[in-house]
Amino acid sequence: GRIDLHFEVPNPASDKQARYEILKIHTKNRPFENEASKEKVLQEMAESTAGMSGADIENLCKMASRIIRKRKDNKFITINDMKEAQLQIAYGAVSKIDLPEWQIAGVMGHEAGHAVMSLFTQSIYGTDLPWNQPNSDIDSVILQPRSNFLGAVRYKPNDKNGHTFESMICQVSRAYGGYGYEENQQGSHETGVSGDLKQATQLAYGAVAKYGMGPTTGMISVDGLPDGTKVDEETNRRIFNDVKLITDTAKQISDKVIRFYLPFINSFVEKYSKEIGQGGTILSGEEFTKACSQWIKNNKKEAELEQLQTEVRTMIESAKTGKHKVMQDGTLSPQKQPIGFDTDPSHYKN
Repeated sequence: GRIDLHFEVPNPASDKQARYEILKIHTKNRPFENEASKEKVLQEMAESTAGMSGADIENLCKMASRIIRKRKDNKFITINDMKEAQLQIAYGAVSKIDLPEWQIAGVMGHEAGHAVMSLFTQSIYGTDLPWNQPNSDIDSVILQPRSNFLGAVRYKPNDKNGHTFESMICQVSRAYGGYGYEENQQGSHETGVSGDLKQATQLAYGAVAKYGMGPTTGMISVDGLPDGTKVDEETNRRIFNDVKLITDTAKQISDKVIRFYLPFINSFVEKYSKEIGQGGTILSGEEFTKACSQWIKNNKKEAELEQLQTEVRTMIESAKTGKHKVMQDGTLSPQKQPIGFDTDPSHYKN
C-alpha cells in the first residue's frame, strides 16, 4: 500500500516541556513522597536533561528506581537520586580507590584547573557579548572515584549551539585547564591529559577546517568538500598553521589564568583531597563559584583579575586577526604578514 502521511517525532533534546511530559510518563507509579515533591523533581530534571532523548530519560528514571531499592531507609525518589542516576549513567557508580595522596591531589588539581578556566572564560566578555561566551556554566565539580576516574567537571545544559572565534578559543583554553595545572604545579604533565588534548585539537580543527575561522585560511570549509576532492599542500599547511595558532594561544591563556589561580587551586585540593578516601564529595557550580569569588575578595585580587581579563581579550583578538604569532617561549610577537605558526622563528616573514 501507499503511505500518504509522514509523522515526524521530534527529539526532545532541546524542548524542555517535551522532556517534562516524558518524565511524567516514566515516573508514573514510581515512589515519590508526595505530588508536590514529585512536581519539583520533574521540573528541575526537565531543565537538567537537555540533550537527552526519550530513551535516555526512560533509562534515567529506571536507574533512579534501582538506586532507592538498594537502600534500607527512605524509599522515595528525590532530586538527589535523579542526579545520582545521571552521574552513574555518565561515569559509573562510586568506587573505592587505593592511590597515593600525591596522585589524588594531582587529579583534584587537574579538575579544579578545568573549573577555574570555565569560570574565567565565562566572565571575560560579560553579558553584553553573550555570543562570545563558551557553552555552559558549571553544574558540579565531582570529586569522587567512579569507575576509572577520580573526578570530573560537569556542565549545565545549554541551548546555545553556535560558536564565534572568541567562544571557540575559550572552549579550547578550558580543555587545557587540567594540563595547565599539572605543568605549573608539577613542572610536567601526565598521560591523563590525552583526552583533553584531543578535544582541544578537534575543536581548533573544526574552527578552521569546518567553520572558516582560520586567520589565514579564511572562509573555506574543507570538511564539506565532496569525497575524493584533494586539498593542495599550501592549503593544508595554512590549516595546520591556523589550528596551531589557536591551540597555542589557548594554551598560553590557560597558563596565565592557572598561574593566577594556582594558590586557590592548591588550597582547594588541600581542603577536599582527604574526602576522596571517604567516598568523596560533589560541589555544585554555585558552591565552587562562591569559593573562588571569596578567595579573590579575601586576597584583594579584583584589580589583578580585571587586568588579566583585558590581557586575554587582547590575545584572542590578536589571534583572530592573525597579527600575532605564538613564539616558542610562549610570548606573543607582532608580524606584518599573517602566515600562521611555524616552529622555526627564522621562517617568519617581516
